[in-house]
Amino acid sequence: MTAPIPRRALPSSCAVRVPAREGGGKFGEPVEIRHVRLEAADAIRATGYQLRDTATGLLFVDAVSSEGAFAIPAGSLVSVDGGPESCVASCEERRDFGRVHHWEVELL
Repeated sequence: MTAPIPRRALPSSCAVRVPAREGGGKFGEPVEIRHVRLEAADAIRATGYQLRDTATGLLFVDAVSSEGAFAIPAGSLVSVDGGPESCVASCEERRDFGRVHHWEVELL
């Protein structure tokens, strides 16, 4: 099994507000995830990722090293290090030998 992403490579924290079940543009209370990494869209394109034109970046959430980690549903609002909120376009689960290794969350 691949080792978790080291915490030294996960320097940020984020607050996640998941859409409320009843809908109507309402969101739940913020949930903190510590030890995440945000790669800006420009940096991502330089490494070969192809995101949508309006994407602001890719958030890495490790299944082991990120405290409070979970699969963030599309439509959630995420604020990294107290910055402005971005909308989650997608959350891709990356597996290693059948277990979730990390999530890659595309932010708009």
